[in-house]
Amino acid sequence: MKLESAARAGDQPTLITETPAFLESLRELIETLTPKETPGDEEAIDDDTVFLREMLDEIADACALYDGSRAKKTLARLREKTWSRRTTELLNTIAEQLLHSDFEIIADSIATHFSFPPA
Repeated sequence: MKLESAARAGDQPTLITETPAFLESLRELIETLTPKETPGDEEAIDDDTVFLREMLDEIADACALYDGSRAKKTLARLREKTWSRRTTELLNTIAEQLLHSDFEIIADSIATHFSFPPA
């Protein structure tokens, strides 16, 4: 509230003085709210690789047919589960590419950014 009032009033000395403390408090809050990962969590979360493989294959097939609706529905099914950070980043990338209708790029993203263990 103090920073907001200072900004509206054009009070630069207060902004300069108070902003570092605000930013530090914000960093502490982010640190507190950020989930902690322990070694091994990355692999432990992706224990349903068969389901993951099937759904990513379905997304790639839907994109090959330019069927964004089917790809989005399949992506929604994947998002119902908890995945590792790496898989979650891939799903976010796919969602963004679907938003832009980059169907051709999605299969490449799946192949490039996610490697499956042998079936």
